[in-house]
Amino acid sequence: MNKGVAITFIVILSILAIILTGGFILLLRGNFTWSSFNISLGAYSEKLVESKTFTSAEEINLDTKAIDIYVEVSNDENITAELYAEKDADYSFTNEDDKVNLKAYMNNYISFGIFTKSPKLVVKLPREFAAKFTIDSKVGDIHINSFESLKPFIKNTTGDIKIEKVEEATIDVGTGDVKVNEVKVLNVKQNTGDIKVQNVDTVEVNASIGDVKIQNVNNKVNITNGTGDIKIENATLTENSNITNRTGDIKINNLTGAYIEADNKVGDIKVNNNDRHLEITCTIHTNTGDIRVN
Repeated sequence: MNKGVAITFIVILSILAIILTGGFILLLRGNFTWSSFNISLGAYSEKLVESKTFTSAEEINLDTKAIDIYVEVSNDENITAELYAEKDADYSFTNEDDKVNLKAYMNNYISFGIFTKSPKLVVKLPREFAAKFTIDSKVGDIHINSFESLKPFIKNTTGDIKIEKVEEATIDVGTGDVKVNEVKVLNVKQNTGDIKVQNVDTVEVNASIGDVKIQNVNNKVNITNGTGDIKIENATLTENSNITNRTGDIKINNLTGAYIEADNKVGDIKVNNNDRHLEITCTIHTNTGDIRVN
C-alpha cells in the first residue's frame, strides 16, 4: 500500500474512532443527539452570538464549559463580553450590584474538522483593571493578554492556560499546560501538564505529573512535583525556598543569594560555588533523579 494512502486511511479511522467514542459516552449519559456533533471540512466562520458592554464592575466572574476564553485589552475604559459560536449556546451576561457574571456553556458539544475552531468568549478589559476577576472553566483553553494590575483566580478542569502579563495569578488546573510570561506572584496547582514561567518574583507550584521550567526568579521559589523534571534558570533568592521532586531530575543554572542543601535517594548530586555563610537557604530534594546546581 502507498505510504500516503496508508497514513490517510489511519487518520480517517482515528477520527471515526474518536467520533464513535464521543457518541458512546453521550449515549451512556442519555444526552446523545446528532446536534451534539459539529463535523466540518470547510473554512470556519465565526458567528457572534452575543455582545454586551458594561461601564464598570467591582467584580467579574466567568463560568464556561467547552469554550475557549480570551481576555484582551480594551480600547476604552469599558468592559465588553463577546460570545462566538457556530451553534446555539446556553449563555447569560448580567450585571447585578456592579458584579458582572458571564456564563457560556456548550452542552454535549463535540467538534471535528480540519478548519474548525472551538467556540470562544472574548472579554475586553481596561489595561489597569484591578477588581476581582475569576474564571471557572470546564474544558477550554484560556488566554490572557498583558495587564498591569490584574489578579486572576483561574480554575480549569481541562485545557491550556497562557498568560502574557498580570500582577498576580492563582491557577488550579486538572489537565493542561500552563505558560506565564510575566507575573509578580504566582501560585499554581496542577494534576497533569507542563508548567513554564518566566519573569516572576515569587512562585509556588504544586504539581503531580509534568515538567516545571522557571526562568528569572527574583525572590522565592517553592516547588513540589510528583513526576517530571524541574529546571530553573537565573534565580536570585531573598527568602528561604524549597524544591521537592519525587521522580525526576532537578537542574538549576545561575542561582545566587542562597546556600544549597541538596539530597536524594537515587542519583547524582553536584552543587557548584555553595556558600555556607549565606543566611538564605534553598532546600532541594528528589527521591529518584540527579541534582545539578551551578
